[in-house]
Amino acid sequence: MNHDISELMLSSFSGNENDEFGKDKDVRLPLLLPKVMEGRLIKSTSLLLCRLPPEILGDIMDLIADDKAALSALALVNSDCRQLARSCQFADVCFDYSPNSTLLLFQLMKEGITRLGQDDPSNTTRPPYIGPCIRRVVVKPRPEWVAQAHGDLHDAVFGVGAGDLSPEHRNELSKKATDQYIATYRTPVQVVMKLAMPHLEALLWHDRLCLDGAFFRTVTNLPIRHLRLAGVHIGEIYRLEPPATPLVVPLESLSLRVRLCNNKRSHRSNLAADTDADADADTWGGRSLQALSVCQPFRDLETLVIPYLNGKDTGTVQPMIDFISGHPHVRKLSIGRSTPQLLDSHLVPLLSDGRWSNLSSLSLVWSEPGTVVETQPHIATISAASLAAVGSIESLEQLCLSAGQQFGWRHQWLIDHNAMRLCLRGLAKLKRLAFSRDTYVLPDGASGPGVEGYYERRWVTSAERNDALERPELDGVGDVEHMAEGEGNNDGPEVDSTEVWERAHRNRMLRKAEEYVAVFPHLEWVYCGQWPMEIRNKPTSEGTTRVAMPLAKARDSCWTILERMFAMGKDDQ
Repeated sequence: MNHDISELMLSSFSGNENDEFGKDKDVRLPLLLPKVMEGRLIKSTSLLLCRLPPEILGDIMDLIADDKAALSALALVNSDCRQLARSCQFADVCFDYSPNSTLLLFQLMKEGITRLGQDDPSNTTRPPYIGPCIRRVVVKPRPEWVAQAHGDLHDAVFGVGAGDLSPEHRNELSKKATDQYIATYRTPVQVVMKLAMPHLEALLWHDRLCLDGAFFRTVTNLPIRHLRLAGVHIGEIYRLEPPATPLVVPLESLSLRVRLCNNKRSHRSNLAADTDADADADTWGGRSLQALSVCQPFRDLETLVIPYLNGKDTGTVQPMIDFISGHPHVRKLSIGRSTPQLLDSHLVPLLSDGRWSNLSSLSLVWSEPGTVVETQPHIATISAASLAAVGSIESLEQLCLSAGQQFGWRHQWLIDHNAMRLCLRGLAKLKRLAFSRDTYVLPDGASGPGVEGYYERRWVTSAERNDALERPELDGVGDVEHMAEGEGNNDGPEVDSTEVWERAHRNRMLRKAEEYVAVFPHLEWVYCGQWPMEIRNKPTSEGTTRVAMPLAKARDSCWTILERMFAMGKDDQ
């Protein structure tokens, strides 16, 4: 089993590109006071609590939800105000293995045990609980807290003298720490979700240790509507059916990033292989995907996210294809990095078979062509046939396409905007259009390996200087004048070539966006060339025209906002 807690001591790779646009704080709105009171009468004589409708009181609490000092002061007034403050403080809970989260877990365990022993949760002889205030739970142990709590294991695996320890000694330390973590932390988390959180709506599980049948029995019996399993391991195939699970599971959004457990303890020598997405794709496809074949469709499911789907032959991933096919009623579908053969021959034709009339949001990623010398040029493409098939899904209101490597400096998708507009022109309802990890030909006409480094090389020629002079209203008249004076004039002010390139590239992307506006009459938002852009109406002497305007001050990977828009983001959690 994949029960080695040392894996939780490793930080995950987060990429190295700018990702600031759209990163507003994701706030979980508090539940209304009557709900967190669970039927208990409000004893306070305050007009604010007694006379205001709960909805208006909830709107007021939304305004101070991030004000820790105000909430702390409110909690000291009386028991009713304390529960009102808690509805904000504990709406969103993260179990990160810190001392504070451990204390919260201990308190919730006491509440759960108390609730288990009484039939009436509105019993006025006990104070209001914290558990009813919780709407979302994130289970994501932070590496530093895990390392601190199990310092002897951390030193044995990652310390300077780790190589001097015998495998037997490391195994002994690993078993002790892992058993302690599961018994005192992870299992209690599952218990309190079941016993102490009657209003839990969303669960985001990032704990990479192997999940067992008890976890799935617990989760399927919770009232959650949104479930994300991120990088988790599954040890066996479980049949999720009555009486172990309810007949209907009320999931509205589901994100699956799961792998098969490797049946052995891993240490530093093989941690890298265990965290590689391709390490056991065939094993994962051949065994753990079989579990989906016994899954009944989730009738309430609206969002389905498959972050990674990659098998060397179709047979290994056929259960996942069948699972996707069984949910043509979803409104939002996101399929992450997948092979061109799988997408072009199976998934895209499936989505264009006429059954997906509810589908309003689609995100697809074609995997990379490789980086070794033998596979040059490293250019990723999306076939015209697949684009045309996507263009036949008339219900789409937002679309995100990507191809090639998804992290790092290499950008391999040499996008053809002319072909894109031609193939997608049937999407009359389209409001949002995003192209991620796209790249362009270098100004000297170079192709092949040079395409990957388009954003890194930033070559400036006379064409870039001319394009940079466009749209002076975005940069300031003085800067534009200096840029014009600097070209070919040794006496003029020095011009930063990087700034020239950035402005030229931005202006070109604005032109690209406006070319899409001519095809899609309802288009409101475009992302291409690492620029998020808004479509606005601009008054002219002949009426109005629709123009593209940048929404950021610089290029941005927009990973966060694309995740929210097209996968399981803010609105789905």
